[in-house]
Amino acid sequence: MFLGELEEILDVIEPSQFVKIQEPLFKQIAKCVSSPHFQVAERALYYWNNEYIMSLIEENSNVILPIMFSSLYRISKEHWNPAIVALVYNVLKAFMEMNSTMFDELTATYKSDRQRLSKAAGEKNEETSGTPGSLRLRLSRVFCVTRGSHKQSEGYCMSSNLLSEKKKEKEREELWKKLEDLELKRGLRRDGIIPT
Repeated sequence: MFLGELEEILDVIEPSQFVKIQEPLFKQIAKCVSSPHFQVAERALYYWNNEYIMSLIEENSNVILPIMFSSLYRISKEHWNPAIVALVYNVLKAFMEMNSTMFDELTATYKSDRQRLSKAAGEKNEETSGTPGSLRLRLSRVFCVTRGSHKQSEGYCMSSNLLSEKKKEKEREELWKKLEDLELKRGLRRDGIIPT
């Protein structure tokens, strides 16, 4: 009900007024989108189907995208409901088309933050497992050098920048493929080829 009423307000809000409320509004919408209750998440994601709200979001994407990104990215990987995941992919696609540079920056930042957290968790586990971190680091270097000397063509020891660029490109391709598959399935359902 809250989200329905809010959409009615957003349908008539002036762009100058929208700018004043956009940060707290989209922090709350990010919480709604992250809800495990699929109807709450679905209703919040439907805002991106509203043309006027979408125009407001596009005008202010430099503020809204950083607020929404981590929630959307996490949901695209973790949400239990496939319909929500599909809606999230549509929203991510819209954001990617609006501002691809910022989208790439936020993707890289999100992933580096996740890696830092997992590394911190791994270091905490090391303290209890008894294997010193420096030994693990040396072992991983030896593995990389050994693998690299025997299999240079497979590129086991590429520079970190090249690896991250390839990873980013691969993830972008995977996201586009998922979005294209989703669009194809929707088209087939609409044409009655696949039953709904």
